[in-house]
Amino acid sequence: MRILPLICLSFFALKALAQKPFEGRIEFEVEYLSMPEGWEGVDKMLPQKATWVVRGGQTRILQHVPLAGWQVLIYRPQLDSFYQQIELFDQQMLFAKPLSFEPNRYRAIPQSETKEIVGLETKKMILQSAFGQVIEVWYTPKFSNTLGTELPEIKGLPLQFEVVRNGIKYRITALSIKEESVDDTYFLIPNDVVRIHVSELQKILE
Repeated sequence: MRILPLICLSFFALKALAQKPFEGRIEFEVEYLSMPEGWEGVDKMLPQKATWVVRGGQTRILQHVPLAGWQVLIYRPQLDSFYQQIELFDQQMLFAKPLSFEPNRYRAIPQSETKEIVGLETKKMILQSAFGQVIEVWYTPKFSNTLGTELPEIKGLPLQFEVVRNGIKYRITALSIKEESVDDTYFLIPNDVVRIHVSELQKILE
């Protein structure tokens, strides 16, 4: 069962820029647009919603996987990995996965359309890869793009964006957004859990 970690990096698909950084909480839903052939129904086993707690470039994500329970993901820009805590066999396990710092892969094509998402006006951007892959992003210029490392072309905080991972295409959309103070405890790496290597997790899930 290799699908469990597939969604994780998608939630760190963005990068800090120059505007006001966001601090607070965002609730997202995940809609699966297409699956690889033979994977029909797998989307029911993947996260459907997620809560992001954000302070500038730091992000904590709580998401529920129907067959695997709750997961916590922690990203801090000063670290070269993101950390994922999962509940497996009634035990809390933590593993680190190195972040990939690849060069920009998309050509940004600004669009004239705007729409309101969670009370904020957003602008549309189309990103096109050298391989012809096209993804759609709606972002608010009110806040900087503070949530990760993969789409530095976006000059604001994405509130709806598409991701393609391992042949799965899905759309992440904000359901609510709330500015509030966030303290350091949200981004601490827990010590009272079993630490395992990501390769060990893959063997367990096979």
